[in-house]
Amino acid sequence: MTIMIDGSPVTPWPCTLPRSFKKAVALLRSPYVRITEDEYLRVVRNTKGTDCVKWRDKVYTFGTADRGYRLMPIALEWIKEQHDEMDMRGHTRSR
Repeated sequence: MTIMIDGSPVTPWPCTLPRSFKKAVALLRSPYVRITEDEYLRVVRNTKGTDCVKWRDKVYTFGTADRGYRLMPIALEWIKEQHDEMDMRGHTRSR
């Protein structure tokens, strides 16, 4: 099932954020995108064990922030680094 937010599809993106909350938060960029509780729950159900989603050509994580549910952009440099490491290990890059 394709999840749509504001008319654009949200798709799982293979990445795992650092376990350290402080390190994970340091990767986040603004602005955050407000989503409804229903949209958040659909994202959670459909992420297939990844911490990230792709929406409108950017990679986000998802959760609660600023007293609501949000998609939170992740630093592009970190995303590129993660996918370069996946390529070196022989995994196929997801698009």
